[in-house]
Amino acid sequence: MAIYLTVDGGTTNTRLSLVADGAVVDTVRYSIGAGCGDDPSELIGRAVAEGVEALSTKNHIGRCEIECIILSGMITSMYIFSGSSAPSSRSFSLR
Repeated sequence: MAIYLTVDGGTTNTRLSLVADGAVVDTVRYSIGAGCGDDPSELIGRAVAEGVEALSTKNHIGRCEIECIILSGMITSMYIFSGSSAPSSRSFSLR
């Protein structure tokens, strides 16, 4: 079974969906977006990490079973990362 997450990060909201075999199984929504304050990356990073944990716990899926996380929306125009410099590709790290 192919399991992945989608993260749709807009200006005001961020939604994470758990997808299994091409069907959306569950979704969580956070009222945090790319337009929240001067530096929304930390807030969005925490929301994504919390969403991953919530979806995997509720649906009894281990984090290692999630094959990939697909980002879309306004958050793709900003970097969310851990470290001292921007990565060469746009990516983020779940802390």
